[in-house]
Formats: sequence, structure tokens, C-alpha cells
Amino acid sequence: MTAIAIPTTKRVSFFLDWDATEDAQKNRKPGLLKNIRSRLQQSSALGEQLFGEYRDAACDLDLCCYAFDAAGKCVDAILPGIGRDVNENQSIYHSGDEETGKAAAIDEELSIELSKLAPSIVHLIIYVRIDNAFDPGDSARARMRMTNMTDNQNYFTKEIPFEETDETGQVFCRLSKVNDEWQYSFIGDYTFDHPDDNEDAYFADYLA
Repeated sequence: MTAIAIPTTKRVSFFLDWDATEDAQKNRKPGLLKNIRSRLQQSSALGEQLFGEYRDAACDLDLCCYAFDAAGKCVDAILPGIGRDVNENQSIYHSGDEETGKAAAIDEELSIELSKLAPSIVHLIIYVRIDNAFDPGDSARARMRMTNMTDNQNYFTKEIPFEETDETGQVFCRLSKVNDEWQYSFIGDYTFDHPDDNEDAYFADYLA
């Protein structure tokens, strides 16, 4: 794993961007719940008010963050939802769920104010998943950029070639607090299932 040291005073952001393959755009396969939601969005003002503007989804990737204490217990998580979201102490921000891969600039952003994180948090796991309604082959050119927003410094951009795998998730990286800095370590392990409500066991091997 490649390590990067980040001072605790910095704000770091992860930017996830992807495209849907041409086949995915032609043969959309939204699940039952998304079909119902899409119909409500298109057919009524209330549906649009509840779920946001209708978008013709072709492939949906999700950028997720899980926070752990020293005992390996998941104490916070922020996942993409409808609209922008922020955790309780406003240290982790998510730009909201992008379902199409067609956003004008970046599809999803996860921003972390390292200095505001609860003292009990010593590990952060960044995880990317494909929505259950879609297949790995629906995604093309997925890429992650990590930026030090305090100093406007790009650390890297990495590709996440889901289209070359049969997996639907990737444990992208870990940030771990060591004294007065956070150490970034790239992981890049693909996974088939998602954490759901079993984060402690799911990510245990990545916290050692």
C-alpha cells in the first residue's frame, strides 16, 4: 500500500467520476424500487419534491465513508443520499447521490475536515460500490481523485476499472491517525457483497 502523510489541520476531498457504457445507456436495468421512484418523479410534483428531479440512470456508483474507533467499531458513516449530506459534527460532507455518471463536473464528492473529526475516530475507510440495480460492466472509466483542499494540492488520480471485474465494490483506501497526522494507504481490493449493517466485521482486516 502506498502511504501519504496528511497533517490533521487539512481538509481532504475524494472526487469520484465515472461514465456509463454505451450498452448500459441503451439497456438500463433499474430495480423495482428505483422503477417506482422514477415513475413518481416523472408523474407528479410530489414525487419530484420527495425524490428530486428525475434522471435517466444508466449506472450508479456510490462513494462511501466509514469511521472507526481504536477497537475497530464503526462509529460513523456517511453514504450518498438524496441531496447533500453532512454528519452530526459537520466533519464529513457528501455531495449527494449521482445516479447517471453524467454530472457536469464531478459525479460525487466526499470531503473530510480532519481537525473536526471526533477524537475517538482513528480510521476512515473510503469505499466505492455499484448500486445493486446495475452490473460491473455498466461502468466505464471510473476514477478517483484525492485533493488537499486546504492547499489546493492534488495527491493523485486513480482508475477503478470495474468493467474488468465481476465485483460490485472496492475498498479503495484507509486513512489512519498517527500522532499529529493522518496516513493514507491505498488498498484497492474488490468485493462482491456490500457492508450493509455489518461494517465492523466487513472491514476488520483493513484496520490492522
